[in-house]
Amino acid sequence: IILPVVVEHKLAQFLGYLNGDGCLEQERVAIFEQDKQVALQYKETFDQYFQLDSSYIFRESKNYHQLRFTSRPLVRLIQNEFPEIKKTLDTTIPEKMLKSPNEVVASFLKGLFDAEGYVSGNRIGLGMNNKELVQQVQMVLLRFSIISSMQEYDNRANKYSKNPRFTIEISEK
Repeated sequence: IILPVVVEHKLAQFLGYLNGDGCLEQERVAIFEQDKQVALQYKETFDQYFQLDSSYIFRESKNYHQLRFTSRPLVRLIQNEFPEIKKTLDTTIPEKMLKSPNEVVASFLKGLFDAEGYVSGNRIGLGMNNKELVQQVQMVLLRFSIISSMQEYDNRANKYSKNPRFTIEISEK
C-alpha cells in the first residue's frame, strides 16, 4: 500500500466520500453506495491511488454496493491524522482539511457530495443526519462564495432512522 504523506486533493476526496458513505472498521475502510457506477469509479480511482485491490460486492438484501479497502495502515492513518472522522452522528470536517488550500477543500466537498449530494430541479443539495457536519459544510461553501440554505426535516417516516435529517440546498446560479 502507498499512503500519502501530505493532505492533497485525492486523499481529501476519499475522506469526503468516507464521511458521507463509509465507516472505519478495525482493519478496513468500508464504503456503501447505491449507484454501481459511482462505486466502481471510486474502486478504480482509489485502488490505483493507494495501490490496493479493494473488494467490491453488491449486497442484494440491502440494495447497495460495498467497497472494502482492507488495510490496517490506512485505517491507522485516518484515525491518527483525522481523528474527527468517527461515527455518522459524531463526525466533523477534519481540522487539517479546513486548514488546507482551496483545491484540497474542494476535493473534500466533491467526495462528500458524491456520497450524500443530490440534484432536484434547479437546486443542488446535500442531506445528512449530522447537523454539525451539515453546518460546517455550509460554512465551508462560503469560502467559495457559495450561499446555501439549511433545513431540518422530521425523519420519522424513514424506517431505517428516527434521527432528524438536515439538508443544505444551493439554488442560485
